[in-house]
Amino acid sequence: MTPTHTRGDTLKQQQRLLAILKKMSPMPHENKLPPQETWTSTRQLAEASNIGIYRTRYLLLGMVKKKKILVTERAVNHSLRWFPTKFPD
Repeated sequence: MTPTHTRGDTLKQQQRLLAILKKMSPMPHENKLPPQETWTSTRQLAEASNIGIYRTRYLLLGMVKKKKILVTERAVNHSLRWFPTKFPD
């Protein structure tokens, strides 16, 4: 049995998601994070990247572990929200 996604595929998808997230996210103002309600939802990222919602969430959680993005502690309007840790590259 071979894995569906190789490590290289995963890294490419994460890089692409991070780029999309940076474009979709509101800019911080005076070094303060914007309200979490304005952060990008999992569904918005999945649709923008043309990746399934569960795969998107898996990839995003991997980036949270690497401290590349932040995630809300609980769902906002029934969805986790995501925000990049660095603006811009």
